Amino acid sequence: MKKYEIRNRWMHLLSAFCCAVLLASCYSEDDMDGCFPTVDEGGKATVRIGITAERPDESVTRATTEEGGAHEYMNELCVLIVNDAQQLVMQLRPDLSEDAAAQSGDLQRWTSDPIELTPGTYTLYAVANWKGLNNKTLNSLSSDLENTASFSTWLEGLRTLQVEDPARTIDLSDAAIEGGTARFIPMSGQAVATVTASTTLIEVALDRLVSKVRLMVPQSTTSVTFSDYADRVSLFETNADPESTDYEKLNVTHTFSPATTDETTTVDMYVNPTYSRDEGFTVALTTDRNDLTGVTAFSGTTARKQLPRNHIYPIVLDFVDYSLQLEGSYSYAPIGVLPVEVEIAPQENTFEVEIPLGAYFNLTVSDIWDATGTPVAAPVEIQWTAEINEDGSTPGFGNLTANGAQISGYLTAVEGTTLSLNLKASWTDTDAEGQEQRLSRSYILLIHAVDIPETLSRSSVRNSSAATTLSRQWEGVYLKSEIMYLFMKK
Repeated sequence: MKKYEIRNRWMHLLSAFCCAVLLASCYSEDDMDGCFPTVDEGGKATVRIGITAERPDESVTRATTEEGGAHEYMNELCVLIVNDAQQLVMQLRPDLSEDAAAQSGDLQRWTSDPIELTPGTYTLYAVANWKGLNNKTLNSLSSDLENTASFSTWLEGLRTLQVEDPARTIDLSDAAIEGGTARFIPMSGQAVATVTASTTLIEVALDRLVSKVRLMVPQSTTSVTFSDYADRVSLFETNADPESTDYEKLNVTHTFSPATTDETTTVDMYVNPTYSRDEGFTVALTTDRNDLTGVTAFSGTTARKQLPRNHIYPIVLDFVDYSLQLEGSYSYAPIGVLPVEVEIAPQENTFEVEIPLGAYFNLTVSDIWDATGTPVAAPVEIQWTAEINEDGSTPGFGNLTANGAQISGYLTAVEGTTLSLNLKASWTDTDAEGQEQRLSRSYILLIHAVDIPETLSRSSVRNSSAATTLSRQWEGVYLKSEIMYLFMKK
């Protein structure tokens, strides 16, 4: 009997101790609202709303993303909570005028005070940094929408809203930030949430309504222009351009004064996301170099045709006053099948090819053309180089052999790897005064290792327009980096 009483007493003490620990853990937080879900007597759940301008899913490898830069986050915010009947349940318009991070466009996350919601399904619409767009529908977010006569009609207009050229409105210059006239990057996001008695937090992730083009320009550049992106954007992500989109209307130019002096200078440009374009984007560059046969204007077309919102597109630019003509093929033979040769078609102006894993390939420089499309005078001396390990092997390649204008070997790299081959072409030409001159030009050929083709007749032309999974952070080199050669404007 005594043993039972003692055991019973210890069980009560242990229960009391566990309760004390739980309560202490709650009091250790800033407040108790997040410790336990609460439901009031009227059956409403007490929850918080969290808005983030960064990726909420930490399971995705950080190495595949780039965090936003200064002033690329929230400055103003409005959140609409709508029920299944398309009625406005609550409008959250936080006063961020005293928030130093928000005032400089650097607020990465905002969490509401506790609010009460009846259990059920809700759609949350969040919009940030809309004032610079000067759009009538978006300007309504600054007023009390509960007094809107026909909210469901207004909401449908918001859902289907097309924002004209949001990239143009952005001004994050130091002068604008310091003077209080900055126009920050517009953002939007939506989420569907089912609220139950156990719900304590509802999160909405924002996407920037623009893309970022990162151009690495060579020395002596005086200006660079990126053109032919969409002139309007859907407010909420649709993975398609509005039907009335004009792709030839817009361009953005960055001028260097004085001209760039470093070997490579990086400039970031905000452009509108583009999904449905069937051609590449145009890049034009001017230079004050005096060693390019008097030519100062160059242009080219990108391999990529689509720009998802909230992504970065890096492009390395270089001058080319003589274009490289490449020919080649690869052969691949599954077990029991005779080898079949497939022609390689390099991507125009970028010298990029796709070759299946394990395939034997050969590439040949067939010609060097000047700006008029005329082949240079033979003979042309070609030198191939590649990265070499300490043991003399070439990573990603097997039995790599160069013979004059031709190079061949096996592809041993893993799928998704991009390899580079460098080549230098040299020849003798005659200048405008009839004097002979020795010219040389360097090029980089990119080889993308792809999966074994389903059929032996599979085309090897690079498809760089495939959609990339969107995230709530800027995507870095994850829109495949491109080396782009700019040719003389004719």
